[in-house]
Amino acid sequence: MQEIQKYEKLIDRVVSSLQKLQRAVDGQDLMSLTFESMMISMLNNEVPKNWKEVAYPSLKPLSSWIEDLGQRIDFMRKWATSGHPPCFWLAGFIFPHGFFTGVLQTFARKY
Repeated sequence: MQEIQKYEKLIDRVVSSLQKLQRAVDGQDLMSLTFESMMISMLNNEVPKNWKEVAYPSLKPLSSWIEDLGQRIDFMRKWATSGHPPCFWLAGFIFPHGFFTGVLQTFARKY
């Protein structure tokens, strides 16, 4: 659940900032320094700084980062709807240490 909450926060940040940027570009809102920086980052195929603040660490360019984000969300969605997968994509976690702690606690309770 913690991982899903982290991804929800990231998705909310991406969607809301893109909507606000669109309004600023359309002239319906003021263009702040944050949105100007975001637009420049996107034009340079870089992940915007305001997204990196809540995202997982990555050195990928924006186009690959968006594709990777989609794969991570699909993994979490399948896990939530279909139950435990036969193996876990550890790189797909924002905070893998928390996952390992949960696994150890579950194992300790069982044995």
